[in-house]
Amino acid sequence: MSDQGQHQPPSQPPPLSGEVLPKPDGQPIPQQHQPPAPAAPPSGPTVIYVPIPVTVDGRPIDPPAPAKPTATARTTATAVTLLVAMLGACGAGCLGGALGLFALFGQNHLDQVALLAGVAAFQAAGTLAVGIWATRRTSWAFSAVLLAPWLAGWAALIIWYWLRFPLWYIPWLTLGTLPLAVLSAWFWRNRRQRTARQAIVYLAALAIVLAANAAGVLNIAWDRTDAFGFRGQPTPEEAFSALTAASCVSDLDYHYGGGRVVRAECTSDYQGEYDKKTFDNTLCSEQPRAAFARWWQWNKEYQLDFSLGFTIERYSDMRNDPATLTVVMRLRAAFHPGEEEPYRIHVDKAEERWKVSAERALAGGWKICRVDIESPLNATFEKL
Repeated sequence: MSDQGQHQPPSQPPPLSGEVLPKPDGQPIPQQHQPPAPAAPPSGPTVIYVPIPVTVDGRPIDPPAPAKPTATARTTATAVTLLVAMLGACGAGCLGGALGLFALFGQNHLDQVALLAGVAAFQAAGTLAVGIWATRRTSWAFSAVLLAPWLAGWAALIIWYWLRFPLWYIPWLTLGTLPLAVLSAWFWRNRRQRTARQAIVYLAALAIVLAANAAGVLNIAWDRTDAFGFRGQPTPEEAFSALTAASCVSDLDYHYGGGRVVRAECTSDYQGEYDKKTFDNTLCSEQPRAAFARWWQWNKEYQLDFSLGFTIERYSDMRNDPATLTVVMRLRAAFHPGEEEPYRIHVDKAEERWKVSAERALAGGWKICRVDIESPLNATFEKL
C-alpha cells in the first residue's frame, strides 16, 4: 500500500478560467470552442436604479396631482378681493374728496374735487385688487411687476400735488403702462419654456403699446402748445382776447389756449412785464406790439398798474382773409397798490378805437397781424 502511495502522481491545481485544456488524447481544444475571456472589472462603483412603480391591482398609476381649488373657493376668493377693493376705493375717494374740498379747490371747483376723488378711488381699487390677485397666483417678483403701474400712478399723484397738471394724466399713466407689466410678467415667468414665436409676439406687443402711448403724448403736446406755436385761436375774436390777456394790462387775464381756459402769467413788479410766450404765439407780425408798448413803458416808469377794457364793436367775417374787427379800448383804472401813489395820470380822453386785422395760421386758426389806432389818447403824469 505504501508503494502505491509513493508512485501516485501529485495533484494539480484547477485550471484558470479561460485556460485551454487538452483533450483526453492530448490535442488542444479548437479556438472556436474556447470560453470567453472575463470582462474587466469597472473602475468605480456601479449604481443601478430600479424604478418601483406604484400599482393598483398590478397596474401602474401616476402620482396624484395637487388638488385644485373648488368653484366655491374661487368664488369666495373673488368676492373677498372685490370687497376689499371696493372698501379701499370708498376710503380713498372720501379722503381725496375731503382733501380737494377743504384744502385744494373749495366749493368753487367742485368738478376738480369730484375728479380728484375719482382718481384716488380708481388707484386704490386697482392697487388692492391686482395686489391680492397677484400674490395668490404668482411669486412676489411678478407681483411687484404687475403692481408697478399702480405704484407709478400713486407717485404721479404725489407729484401732481406740487405741479398741478391735469388729473386725468394719472389714470392714463397707469392704464398705459399696465399692458407693459402684464406682457413682461407673461413672457418672463416661463422663460425656460418660451419659444421664438412668443418672443416675437412679446416684442411686437411692446412696440404697439409704446407707439400708442407715444402717440398720446404727442397729441397732448400738440394740443397744449397749439401745434408748437403754429396753430392760432378758433376765431379772430378769441385771438384778440388772448392777445389782450397776455398783455397784462387788460381787465380780463383769462383766455382760451391749448384746448382749455388758462390764466395769463402776469406779475406786479413794475418792470413792464407781460406773458411774452402767449403774446408772441398770438401774433403773426411784430406790428401789434406797438399798441401795448406804451402801457408797458408807463408801468415801468411811473409805477402804475393799468386796467384796460376792450369791447368788440364790429365782429369779423371769417370768410374773409384777413378778417377785420373794430374794438373800443377804454382806460378803466390806473393805480399803485399800497398807501401812496407815486404818480397820477391825466388823459385827454378815456377811449380809443382800434382796427384789428387777423389772418389764418399755418396749422389752422387765427392770429393777430395788425392793430391800427385811429386817434390815440394823450397822457401826462403828475408826481405826488
